[in-house]
Amino acid sequence: VNTTSYKMDLTLKINDEIANAKDEVEAILFNAKPSDEFVFELTVNFSGSVNNYETNIMLFQIEQSPLLEAFYIKDMKVYIYQNEVLEKENILSNMYLNELINSNNNVSLGSVSFNPNETKIISFTLVFDELSQIQAEILKINGIRIIGA
Repeated sequence: VNTTSYKMDLTLKINDEIANAKDEVEAILFNAKPSDEFVFELTVNFSGSVNNYETNIMLFQIEQSPLLEAFYIKDMKVYIYQNEVLEKENILSNMYLNELINSNNNVSLGSVSFNPNETKIISFTLVFDELSQIQAEILKINGIRIIGA
């Protein structure tokens, strides 16, 4: 698909705070402590002439850290909403980031299909395990990527 055939406008919120830049994401996660929950909501406004455009959503280039064993995606689910209605649940194979991360340091959150002039929200909750003993570490996620399938 030619990239001039579509456009995506993205807005990321974490716990209702805008976090469109890497440093904003890091600032929100910086003081994380066990039992903290971070609700990620990525709003995607899709425009163009492409129908049923299949994409993969991923946490991109997560830096290696002991925290990968302490953070998990709540209920192993990523929720896809359109017009505030649940359209789809992507069920992940594991909960903890260290079990989900691939050799490129990415975590796949599943696939999402777009049609012209649709707005969808991809939502999941990242939880810092309440039993974790890890301290003085920072979880660094370098971005959220949407790529064509």
